[in-house]
Parts: sequence; structure tokens; C-alpha cells
Amino acid sequence: MALFNNSLLLCIASPSLLDRLLRNAGEMSVQLRRIPVAEVSHEITLRPDVRILICQDDAEFEKIIAQCGRIGAPTQTNLVRLVDGSDYATCVATASVCRAISIPSSDARLQEVLQQLLNSASLSEPDEQLMGMADYQPVATAPRPSPVHATPAALANQSSHATPVIADVNHAVYATARRIAGTDVDIVLVGETGTGKDWMAHYIHDHSGSRGPFIAVNCPAIPETLAEAELFGVDAGAYTGATKSRAGRIESANGGTLYLDEIDSMSLTLQAKLLRVLQDRGIERVGSTVFRQLSFRVIVSTKVPLAKLVEEGKFRNDLYYRLSVVELALPVLRSQPERALDLFWRYVDHAARQFNMPPGADVNPRIEAQILAHGWEGNIRELRAAAQRYALGFPVIGSEMAKHRDGSLKEMLQQFERTLLVATLERCKRNVSRAAKELGVEPHVLYYKLKTLGIHNLGRGDQFNAPVASEAAGVLSIGRGSTSHEQENGHDDTNSDGTKIKRSTR
Repeated sequence: MALFNNSLLLCIASPSLLDRLLRNAGEMSVQLRRIPVAEVSHEITLRPDVRILICQDDAEFEKIIAQCGRIGAPTQTNLVRLVDGSDYATCVATASVCRAISIPSSDARLQEVLQQLLNSASLSEPDEQLMGMADYQPVATAPRPSPVHATPAALANQSSHATPVIADVNHAVYATARRIAGTDVDIVLVGETGTGKDWMAHYIHDHSGSRGPFIAVNCPAIPETLAEAELFGVDAGAYTGATKSRAGRIESANGGTLYLDEIDSMSLTLQAKLLRVLQDRGIERVGSTVFRQLSFRVIVSTKVPLAKLVEEGKFRNDLYYRLSVVELALPVLRSQPERALDLFWRYVDHAARQFNMPPGADVNPRIEAQILAHGWEGNIRELRAAAQRYALGFPVIGSEMAKHRDGSLKEMLQQFERTLLVATLERCKRNVSRAAKELGVEPHVLYYKLKTLGIHNLGRGDQFNAPVASEAAGVLSIGRGSTSHEQENGHDDTNSDGTKIKRSTR
């Protein structure tokens, strides 16, 4: 029975070469799995040690490099491209981003190549046995780039999204994104600042299988007076200064994806015109009566849920219903601090390559304690900046947090607990019952934690030395100068065993 090997994958466009590879692998009692272009970066993210053998045309190969560039993948390590050794230009261009090996002329030689790739622990350095085989020695190699280099065309494809995507692809929201990426359904991305809405939009486009472009529109950056011309395009003579016709952003997205970032900032008038475009899937340029039929997918992002904006009269309900077929809520870091640790060290590794610094340091428990204790209001964007500071040798969080870096393990754990509890209570409007349910503990346990950690005042100053907390219908009072009925007459506190303790306050 053939042995399945998941450390070497095939991304092969040529049916004849694919059949030849699979046949020879079968003779070696090894089964190799084939993956499409859109899954290359995902496989590297899941298994950083995977090796992927590629034979694609230049356009698809550049798309693969663009995807890998967005996640900061070391393509010299993960990718091997089979090329025609007589095509010198392709060989040189390929060698700038990954290993290039001439297609072996005989099956015996092909099997030796496969065996070497299966056995090799790393492709970051040239393999002596491979280089010694005259029939199919690597036509060119290049040192590991820092950061990942790409061909000019690939760099052009990345120009709109230069920051590599280092995403938590194991999170449920990314699994949902992969599942719906191949459909043409419109998608709404909801998330706070820095949660990675732009990355998610690119991720969906990359996994959609679309050969069309990804056109991103930053809605707040477009002046109201120029918005129609920018989005719908202009015909010559439409207005003074319009000397020639040009396509707008929507028309440029034909065959691909139109990404409207921060659509909640769009005026109601423009929303009405956009609704017509989405329903008819076509546009009329400014100054023209010619309807141009288009085919594109729409992804929009917003910081505030669109349903809430509809209630406030700031967003058209008909456009909301047209867009919100699928709504993906991107998670915040403070609710899942364990995600921050994994993402942080991956960002450190990428930053070290980006800045030509030594490889990232070993895992540091004190640094991890700081990461866990921090609130990460800026989410992934703030985390990436912290990782870059660490790679450059600066304090991770800054001077305010640096004072905690020399504390004991107990103090660091307490700081983490304080940060987590305060963030949860703020998110739950200081309702202890709701916060306890979200944290998965009984309310009396949460009250005990609040008391032992000295969390009595949830004011903006984050000073935890104010008067005692009180409970009124499960809500933690702020107590900053307040004189509630409970403060005047006393209130019941809760001990760790759930018993009530009458406590007077002044």
C-alpha cells in the first residue's frame, strides 16, 4: 500500500507532467497530494515545513508569490518550481523568489528529485546531491530573501497590500471565509480598528479562484465631489477638465473583487447610487448613457455593525439588505489573549527578516506575560508594531508597561487577570452577571476576583484604588464620587463560598 506523504505537495498545471509525477511517486510507494494555486499560502501557514512543487504559467506563479508575500512566507524554503532549463529569463526570475529546478528528462532522474525533496529537511540551502545531478541540477539559486523578493509583476500585484498577512487562519472566522470564498456572494466584514479587515478581504479574494483584480477603495479618503467620477468613471466632456474617458474603480474590478473599506462613511446619496450598481451589476459612467455590464464580487468593511447604523438613520436599509448576505465578525485580541502569543512570535520572525536582524529570540516568559496582560485596543495592528519593536530591541509595550517586566510571576499573572476582567466588564457595560457568563464562571467567583484584585473603579483613569464596588441588579457601580443608596445603607458582598457578607460603606 502506498504511503501518503504530506510534506511535499504538488501545484501543477500541466496534466502530462502531473500524471508523470503521480505515476513516479506511486512507483516509490508515496502518494502526493495536489493543491490549487489559491491554497498554497494556506498550506504554508498551517505547516511551515511543507515543500510545494510548482509548475504554473508566469501569471499564476506570480499570484502564488503575491499570496506568500502577504503572509511573509519564506518562499526559498517552501517553494520549488519546475522550469524549462533552456528558458534563461524564467530561470533567473524564478531564482529571485524560490528554488528553480529543470524538469528531469528521464523518470529515473525524476524519482531521484522527488526522493531528495521528500528527504530534505530544508530547501533554504542548495542540496549537494541535487546539484550533483547533471541532468537536472538546479538552474539557479538565490539566498533567502529578507523580506521576500518577487518579480516585478508580482510586486505590482502586491502594491495595494504591501504588509504581509500573518493571520490566525485556524480561527473559525477564517474557516468560514474559506468555505464561502469560491461563491460569488457579497460579504460584510465587521470589526474594530486593527482586527485585520483588509487582510480578510485579500484572503477571501486569494481563495476565491478568481483571475480578476482586487480593487480596494478607501471610502473616507474620496472627496464627496469626486466620489461619483472615482467610482463610476467618466466620459470625455462630462465636465470641465474631463478631456478623456476613463474607467472608475468599480469598472476596474470587472472579473475580480471590489473591496469598499469603511463603507459606513459613505454618504446616503452615494449609497443610493451604489445600490443600483449592485442590483444591476453594471455602471454608467459620469456623462454617459451607455450601460456597461460587469461581473464582480463585493466585500465591504465597517467598524460599526451596519444594522446599528440603519437604526440610527446613517445607512440605507435597502443597501444593508442587499449587502449583508454573509456577515463575518472579526475577533478582537483582548477576548482571546492566547491568540496574541502565537501571532506575536510569528510577527517577530517576519520583522527580523524584514529589518535584516538576527532571527527572533527564544520565547521569553516575561515578554509573554506582558503580551497577555495588555489590552490590545489596537488589536493586530498594535500587536504587529509591538513585535517590530521587540525585533529591533525596544520595549514591547512601552514605558508604561515596562515597569512590570521585572515583577514576579504572581504579579504578572495578576496583571493579566486585572486587564482581562476590566476589559470584559467594560464590554459588558459593567454587568457582572453578563461578564461572568462570558468568562465561564459563576458570578460569586467573579465578585471574589474583583475584590481580591482591587478592581473597584472602572473609570477611564484605570486607577484601581477607589472606594469599594457595589452590586445593584448585577451591575458594578463606578463609585467615583457617587452616593448611591447602597453606599449609604450598606450592601451585600459575596465571599468565595457564595455566602453573603453585609458590608457598610461610607
